[in-house]
Amino acid sequence: MEDPKQASQDQRPARTRFGRIRNLLPAVSEGSFAWNSLFTSARSLVMILAQLIFTPIIVKLYDPEAYGSFGLVFSMSALLLTVFTLQYDRAILLPSNEADVRGLQAVSNALPFYFSLLTLLVLLVAKDPLLALFNAQGVGNGVYLIPLLTVLGAWSQTSQKMVQVRYRYKEGFIYGSAIVIGAKLTTIAYGFFIGGQFIGLALAEFFNRIAYQIINYRLILGREPLLRLDDLRLKKHLAVMRKYASFPRYDLPAVALNALSNQLPIFWIPRFFGLAQLGQYTLAMGLLEMPMRLFGYSLSNTFYQKAARTYERQGSAALVAITQRMMLGIGAASLIPLIIIGLYAEPVFIWIFGERWALSGALSSALAIYYFARLVVEPVVPVLRVLKAQRGYFRFQAGLFVLRLGTLAVAMAAELDLLRSISLYAVSNALGYGALATYILIRLRKG
Repeated sequence: MEDPKQASQDQRPARTRFGRIRNLLPAVSEGSFAWNSLFTSARSLVMILAQLIFTPIIVKLYDPEAYGSFGLVFSMSALLLTVFTLQYDRAILLPSNEADVRGLQAVSNALPFYFSLLTLLVLLVAKDPLLALFNAQGVGNGVYLIPLLTVLGAWSQTSQKMVQVRYRYKEGFIYGSAIVIGAKLTTIAYGFFIGGQFIGLALAEFFNRIAYQIINYRLILGREPLLRLDDLRLKKHLAVMRKYASFPRYDLPAVALNALSNQLPIFWIPRFFGLAQLGQYTLAMGLLEMPMRLFGYSLSNTFYQKAARTYERQGSAALVAITQRMMLGIGAASLIPLIIIGLYAEPVFIWIFGERWALSGALSSALAIYYFARLVVEPVVPVLRVLKAQRGYFRFQAGLFVLRLGTLAVAMAAELDLLRSISLYAVSNALGYGALATYILIRLRKG
């Protein structure tokens, strides 16, 4: 694979005003874990600030039912996204040769295209029964957004992996920040000028995913085409698919089960409480995802890259050290904010968003303990891939799925209301993630 510093020198200069901003930022980001983490976290911080600034405006324009409809469509798309790439996109960061990187990129673009076409055909035949299953008839034809959002999400995801492979973290921060703000403004404009239908919330995701795809390939990566026709010829890439077959074989079942497990409340709430209640839960989850984006999702891939190189060059002892530092650092940084959320979220929600979103604040308080556990553990899960311990992770995910399903079954049997059901769900999940943290540390020490 080409040297990232040399690739940076070969990169064509940006032709926008962002290019001048980019040149003011440190160039030492290439290959530096500290700078890569800083730029990745900084982009997530911009996302958090945009969420804090624009969400009060958005919730005035969209009601809980619109949030609920969008939450269901988005969650179905997110679940399918974990399956449609067969997890080959997660392997892009590992190869040390350019041919494998290109092959994995092509496979990660082609598979979602074919799977999304198949999903569209299924929806054309079975739309009404599927919506009735979730008691979500209010979504209507909006369900057809699912395959489109999924394929765009997959392509955007692959393009962001390529940005990381080329060590373009600095440019990713600059352009990614602009995309986040543009997406929020798109939602506000639709709600203000057209109306508060959930399609306005979906437009933000369209903007987000298309903009990442175009900017990553045209401005950041420069010479990379958005999508090669050869990418769609899977036969050409069978060798690289076989070489990295451990990802669909071991990662895919674990990640897909984890995604389904995470989405259980999204599918359960409309069935038993309605789309408006789901909207309350969706807003709570959306705001709690902010620290996850800052410390969890944003650092996970950077840490994955660092962990793979550390294990290869320095062995398991060094990998144990950086993993423990990561967990302790994230735990220390997130503890106080999540304690505040647990204690004061409901009155803050009422003050900022209005009385009709009070339940969303109460749900945020209930979920705080669950999100603290996720924040500490999820960013370091990639060490299990580095250690080739995917089977153990799959077994854990199967156990967590049973735990979550059992928790919701108990809540239904006890006829608990939504708030008490989610409180029980949050505590059981926190215990589950505590067990995962223990397993990761034990497995690391075994080497």
